[in-house]
Amino acid sequence: MEYTSPTNRIVLDYPRAELTVLSIRYHVNGETLFARRLTSFLRENGFQSILEHVVPFKSVSNQVSKNEIIKNIRAETQGEGYVIEIIRPDDTSYLVKVKTNKYLQLHHCKNSVHSVRHLFENIINEQSDDLRSILQDDCSALERITKMEEQVRPKFNHMVQSIEQFYEQNKHLSRKEFAILSNNTPSMKQYMSLLMNLFSGKANDYKKFAIVHAKDMFGISGDDRAVPLVHNEEEEDRQ
Repeated sequence: MEYTSPTNRIVLDYPRAELTVLSIRYHVNGETLFARRLTSFLRENGFQSILEHVVPFKSVSNQVSKNEIIKNIRAETQGEGYVIEIIRPDDTSYLVKVKTNKYLQLHHCKNSVHSVRHLFENIINEQSDDLRSILQDDCSALERITKMEEQVRPKFNHMVQSIEQFYEQNKHLSRKEFAILSNNTPSMKQYMSLLMNLFSGKANDYKKFAIVHAKDMFGISGDDRAVPLVHNEEEEDRQ
């Protein structure tokens, strides 16, 4: 069974309290009944009140490929996903759980907000608006996002501005002179590699630099890496 309610939210928001019957199991032999076999058992034994709370299910033609089924489930925008019963040629079966992309995205986002490191990386990568849209009903999560933005964005913007301003003011120097000046300027020494990239005409990856230096520049510790907001289907399909 699964209990869902507005006050028992884990990932999705459920508008009312409900107890849903997913399956039942015989204690004697371990046999599990679900879907059509479960509803048949409940109906035959007069458990009408329980029957009304069985999780909905449907049959899918064996002409539909597994890849197509998974693709369709991934694209759904309502609910968590499905538990699929795969029936073998000998009539034995096994279960596979497939979540929707929206659910996975929301789950990953909630994890990101609860991890200081994850949240920091998502803000550096300019994903806070996506987080807000997905977590719009979670006031505590929105507050954490705002606080992290206030801590990170001014420092990050100042870093980029000061590096590019220093380069513009001194790009007339020779390479050697520019390198010496950069190294001898306390506020610029830590950005030596970025400054020399600009001097050489190369583009800087300021976001990557900030993430690598999260602890010494922003006071963000931890070895976690941010979970991407867009779920990678191809990567999961290979697992």
